[in-house]
Amino acid sequence: MRTFLSFPAIERLFTSRLLEIAPRLIPTIPNSQLKGDLQDDIGLDSIEIMELAAYFHGKFHMMELGTDVYLLSSRRFEDWLTRIHQAANDFHLPITFFTSGSTGEPKACQHDKTWLLQECASWVEILQNTNKIWGSVSPKHIYGFIFTLLLPDQLGCPIEDLTKKTLTRFIKEAEKGSVFIGFPDLYQFLVNSFTKLPSGITAISSTAKLPSSTRRRLSAHDIEVMEIYGSSETGGIGYRIFPENTYTLLPFCER
Repeated sequence: MRTFLSFPAIERLFTSRLLEIAPRLIPTIPNSQLKGDLQDDIGLDSIEIMELAAYFHGKFHMMELGTDVYLLSSRRFEDWLTRIHQAANDFHLPITFFTSGSTGEPKACQHDKTWLLQECASWVEILQNTNKIWGSVSPKHIYGFIFTLLLPDQLGCPIEDLTKKTLTRFIKEAEKGSVFIGFPDLYQFLVNSFTKLPSGITAISSTAKLPSSTRRRLSAHDIEVMEIYGSSETGGIGYRIFPENTYTLLPFCER
């Protein structure tokens, strides 16, 4: 049986969305395993629980499977994880992402899971020597979803979620074979804030063009810089590795 998302990947997605909805839980949740009653044990209120349910119902089109996976019929995290896992791994159902809204009202973009796995297979081939992924982007949008949820699953490598932590651990512990998932403003912050960055790693960037000056400064630390070209509507369709100026299409794409 094919798997689109593993239980650990779904739990990371759940935790990420939970902390966006209830940021007051940031000091406690990342350091403890989610379990038990969403309200009594995890600390969500009824409105936050409804918002979480609406997000996962919509993202994975859960109601098309019927009332058996209706999240609000239970308040236990374990039940939610099982039901989300069932819907996420049903290949008859699409998955929905929303655009960021930077160029207008956010809009919904539906994707076929088989197509996303096909894209991910390309990244697995390109990044096959990866031994650890350091994720600093939210999995809510398609870029973060593919590179911090799908890719670690398909590569079978560990991932360190940095979205709610400082970057100090990455600076100290990342070693050759590590892949950092970031975005232009964060890379600008890194090269301005740290005199020494981990060498021998790959820095992946998307969401906007990475300034050439930032690419050069990252490269000076013996960091391979890869830019991803794509959108919420298309997913990733190409990449370039500094100092290349042109993008290479992924193998399954045609001009």
